Amino acid sequence: MTLKGLILAGGKGTRLHLCTDITNKHLLPVWDRPMIDWALMHLADLDITDPARIGIVIGDHFGDTIRNYLGPKYQYIEQGPADGIGNAVRIAHSFIQDSPFVVHLGDQIYTESLLRHYQEWQKQDTDIHVMLRWYEHANRHTVVSIKDDRITGLVEKPKEPEEGFVMVGISFYKSKIFSVLQDLNPGHNSEYQLSDAITLALKRGLSISYSILEEEWVDAGTPENLLYASHMIKKWRKEENDI
Repeated sequence: MTLKGLILAGGKGTRLHLCTDITNKHLLPVWDRPMIDWALMHLADLDITDPARIGIVIGDHFGDTIRNYLGPKYQYIEQGPADGIGNAVRIAHSFIQDSPFVVHLGDQIYTESLLRHYQEWQKQDTDIHVMLRWYEHANRHTVVSIKDDRITGLVEKPKEPEEGFVMVGISFYKSKIFSVLQDLNPGHNSEYQLSDAITLALKRGLSISYSILEEEWVDAGTPENLLYASHMIKKWRKEENDI
């Protein structure tokens, strides 16, 4: 079946106020374009360019600015109040239907094509495929435990470890995940966490694979990281002779 793309562009962007007091976080500039444009560019790595195949989850915090910027051609899913990434994916079921799909958090900035990771997922033919990266400040993200080359568990922002493999905000799913999401309970910060859904999926016997992001990546959700993202993209574009 045809692969669909789901960009998550909700949330309040509280770590980026005062900027997000006046607009949606995903419209803030990263180098020479709004943040959300980079997510759309990476979906194009997978030939997901038809707006009918791209769903964008927006919330009630300047969600209309995303719609106004991108126009009516995309498929918008309204989340309302931010209640977690897991629920943002769950409410997109009517858009995804039975198709395989990639979830892309709108504030994830990186310099590597998604194609290799998608091909690895096709090769493994699992129900879920996550992208990982070794990170020095692992406890700021979803930490992934691996044993004998298999994922054994996920923990959302634990107190420890200081470093380890973390989930990058891009992952691939077959539609089986929706049967798990419908049974998901609130977790960390009383939100529906996608990491909890994956943990529940593992308990229910769904298969999961992973690939390692080798190039640069940053979660552009803080002022420091937003600035770093622009420098990172500028350097990458220069190396690619694109500027």
